[in-house]
Amino acid sequence: MKTLQGHEQGLQISSRISLRLMTEADLPMLHEWLNKPHIVEWWGGEQPSLEAVREHYRPEDMALHNVTPYIGLLDGKPFAYAQSYIAMGSGGGWWQDVLDPGVRGIDQSIAYGVLARVEN
Repeated sequence: MKTLQGHEQGLQISSRISLRLMTEADLPMLHEWLNKPHIVEWWGGEQPSLEAVREHYRPEDMALHNVTPYIGLLDGKPFAYAQSYIAMGSGGGWWQDVLDPGVRGIDQSIAYGVLARVEN
């Protein structure tokens, strides 16, 4: 049997992945994740404050923009952020040609730069 070994947290984990809806209580954890070096690098050096994360990622506010935020769980432990949204009219220069209101976009990020390695 193969298991995954989490590098940053030293956790023995298997490979069960699930999503749950993000809550406001998750925002401090998301703030920590958004300030991890690999995420900061992806976003061009941006290091958001906790207040900025609360303003931008509050689930109730995101819902007003047709965005649903999730926390990814690996064996029940939070490890990722994901969001789904209605692509049509989402703005920001994305999905400009989409006219079907059923099309969804999905974004995701893994909180840990080196999450796991396979061990025999």
